[in-house]
Amino acid sequence: MKLKDALREWLGDQWGKMLVLLVMLAVLPVSTLAIGEYGFTAILFLVLLGPFLAYVLLRHYLGIAVVRKLLDIVGGLVGALFILCLVIAGVYSAFQNWYPHTSPTLVYTNGNWMDGEKRDCFLDAKAPQYSLDCTVKPAEAEPHRFDVTYTGADPADQKDKPQGWTCTRMAGSISCKKER
Repeated sequence: MKLKDALREWLGDQWGKMLVLLVMLAVLPVSTLAIGEYGFTAILFLVLLGPFLAYVLLRHYLGIAVVRKLLDIVGGLVGALFILCLVIAGVYSAFQNWYPHTSPTLVYTNGNWMDGEKRDCFLDAKAPQYSLDCTVKPAEAEPHRFDVTYTGADPADQKDKPQGWTCTRMAGSISCKKER
């Protein structure tokens, strides 16, 4: 059997285009293999070449009519998965950016912090209880305990460094929004 006949049998009448597609899909995994990224190469081979090889094998053994039906089903599933990913990303973004998180916090402040007044504060989320520094000038004042409502990223997720927040004093509570 000639090479051309074998390629036509496995890849169909458009074997030239399929061969070009195979080479294009193989370039990135082969280039990562050349720099020694073996785990990443394996993932790229699965993601880029897996569907291509599955298509070729199914087309050869099941016929083109069955493969077209399977591609319609898989296309619908991929579309549904894409929509589900968008919904999950939207819910996650809403939770991180708009959903308020209330936590007991030790608030350091000096002077008279009036109701409705805004201050730039720094949150230290490392301690078991959050510590919010809203002092206008440095002072060793005793902290006050408040249930502070944080709107924006969850402070518990960002414990590595002090975070800047814009806080508003209200009667009996404090509300803070994450500085961008």
